[in-house]
Amino acid sequence: MVWDRGGADAFVNRAAQNHLFLGVRSRAGDFLFESDWAEMAARGCLKLVTAFSRDQEEKIYIQHRIVEHAGVVWDVIQRGGYVYLSGNAKNIPAAVTDALKAAVRACGGAATDSDAAEVVARLEREHRFQTESWS
Repeated sequence: MVWDRGGADAFVNRAAQNHLFLGVRSRAGDFLFESDWAEMAARGCLKLVTAFSRDQEEKIYIQHRIVEHAGVVWDVIQRGGYVYLSGNAKNIPAAVTDALKAAVRACGGAATDSDAAEVVARLEREHRFQTESWS
C-alpha cells in the first residue's frame, strides 16, 4: 500500500505524509521487507518507527511507540491522515486504540478521555482509522 501512493516522484513528495509504525516480535526473525523499508526511509519517502517486542528484556510494543511519537501521530490526524492497523485481534486493536486516544489527549486534541474517544470514533466513522485483525 505504501508504494501504491503514487509514482516515484509523487511518493517522494509525500514523504512527510508516510509514517509506518511497525511492531513485530524480533528484528532478526520478523522484520519482513526490512531492506525495502530502509531504502524508502533513506530516500526520504517514509518515516519508520519500529517496535521489536522480544529483542530486549522489557517488552516494547507498537502502542508504546505511538505514545512516544504522539506529536507525529496527532499531526498526521490533523492533516487528514489515515491510520491502518493490522494485527492479532486478542490485544492489539484495543491497545493501539488506547494509544491513539492518549496521543490525542497528550497533544491537546481532547480535554478528556471521553473527548479523545470521540476523536477516535470520528476517525473510524470517516474510515480514517481502519483495522484488519485476526485471531
